[in-house]
Amino acid sequence: MPSSTSASTSASMDSLASVGDAIAYPDNTILVRPAPTLLEHNDFSAVTIWTGVDKKDFNQKSATSVTSSKSGHSNGTPKAYGFLQDSKGNPLSVERLEEMCTFAYMLFNELLSHGKAPDMWGQATAVANWYFESEMSIAFEEFQYYSNPPHWKAHAFVMLVYPTFAATI
Repeated sequence: MPSSTSASTSASMDSLASVGDAIAYPDNTILVRPAPTLLEHNDFSAVTIWTGVDKKDFNQKSATSVTSSKSGHSNGTPKAYGFLQDSKGNPLSVERLEEMCTFAYMLFNELLSHGKAPDMWGQATAVANWYFESEMSIAFEEFQYYSNPPHWKAHAFVMLVYPTFAATI
């Protein structure tokens, strides 16, 4: 059973139901697991997009580059996801991005089953945001390569993938 230092409850363990790796309380709320400890940029110096400012700079360079393809990187990954890099600073493979999207959809479906999936992610509750950010960071180290603002990579990712999911609900 996962532990959480971010939330406490008087509910007995018998009244809880397992929801993946998180816990659902009888009132249909989701307990969010703590996100992993922040990684140090010095330990992953090849990752060039670490802050929100780095992402902005990357987007500006991509938009003004005559040789850049707006459709994607040479490995087929769409440029919109260029802020996500592996530990060596390379763009993610299409396969890795698909894994992330599949996992994100699983999280969205979990939120939907608890009545917590918004029509648009901008309307998501703090708990839905924390749940998504935490679970993505636990499942994929690439979402831990950031510093400021907190969890900006998970937020940027959800803003790209949630509209397609929301169109199906």
